[in-house]
Amino acid sequence: MEMSLKKIFSFLVLMFFLSTLIFPVFILNKIFFLVIFGLMFYKLSGTNKMLTVAPFVVFLVFLYGFIFSFFGYVYRPLTNQLMLSVAVLFLIYPISKYDIDMDRIVKISGLVLVAFTGLFFLLVVTFAGNPISMIAYDIFKNYGGGSSGLRGFTEEATLSFHFGTVPFLYLPLCLFFYTYLKTKKLSNILAMIFILPATFISTSRGLWVICILGIFLIYFLNLKLTSKLILLTVSIPLVVSVFSYLLVTTNAFSSNEESNSIKIGHITSFFDNLNFQNFFLGDGLGAYYFTKGANGIKAETEVTPFDMLRYFGFIFTMLLYTAILFPSKNLKSYFSENKCFTCVFVLYLINSFTNPTMFNSYGLIVVLWYWSKILRQQKNQVILKII
Repeated sequence: MEMSLKKIFSFLVLMFFLSTLIFPVFILNKIFFLVIFGLMFYKLSGTNKMLTVAPFVVFLVFLYGFIFSFFGYVYRPLTNQLMLSVAVLFLIYPISKYDIDMDRIVKISGLVLVAFTGLFFLLVVTFAGNPISMIAYDIFKNYGGGSSGLRGFTEEATLSFHFGTVPFLYLPLCLFFYTYLKTKKLSNILAMIFILPATFISTSRGLWVICILGIFLIYFLNLKLTSKLILLTVSIPLVVSVFSYLLVTTNAFSSNEESNSIKIGHITSFFDNLNFQNFFLGDGLGAYYFTKGANGIKAETEVTPFDMLRYFGFIFTMLLYTAILFPSKNLKSYFSENKCFTCVFVLYLINSFTNPTMFNSYGLIVVLWYWSKILRQQKNQVILKII
């Protein structure tokens, strides 16, 4: 019976991931979520040991912001969307109880997302102008949150094409590389080669950077001490040289580059609007503010931590990020076998500071994966103590 439930939950979680990543705006992922949620309440009711209170902490922080939003000027659809989105984190309980293989689900989800990216690229770009292409583009844009166009960091613009959930590909890419180092199976390298073009054509600088850093860190952490020192000696000058080259030949890191300029405007405007009250209490979930980055009022920007500070205030924002980063009170759970996974997630978290990649459907399933790794280690330690 337990094995059957594990298979059912695994299948439902996989379907939830796939529908969330490919068509996040469509109703399908909501249906899978409700089915999982209903089954979770039915099967997990009773006296089950709670490994973490992190989902409740995150939910209560958002609930505080939601209640406070009724006393301020907010964008109500965003407020409701953010409030509902964090319910996804409660799926950690069936994932943990039935020991669902989240690595497998993440890998499959990444490969399917890349396959759909290739399919829609073929339909939208290669067959541009055909009636089928127009229908595909509408589906891609309206249900997949997709984007297609030109983006330039140099004198020549580069084609950009991606689903809105493309930052998720960082996670399966890292997991395939980690598995390759452990098993030496060529299939993992082939999977990485399959994923890389989709990350490249996304033209997302943040995604490129964390993919490179993630792979480097995983490789570095799996080396012996002597090899680590040699790698650092070689890589530091190389990184400085590459960064210097990019600084001189591109505007990717220039304050005059459009995206960078907008983000700087968002940050400076945050401090312009700061006062004693909103520093401690916030302005409510989904609150508007005037930003020079957009030269108008906005409720959500790409600078996620500052949005959270505006919504919840300093204390609750610190509590929010603490709950996300530390779901377990056992510090050993973040090191030893899990040190690579902790680093992978921390990089994703850092990337979310300047990109809206955390508090949405696909960002929170990355959190679910991370929590599953940490809590699995904690659960194993508890079992060992009992034995």
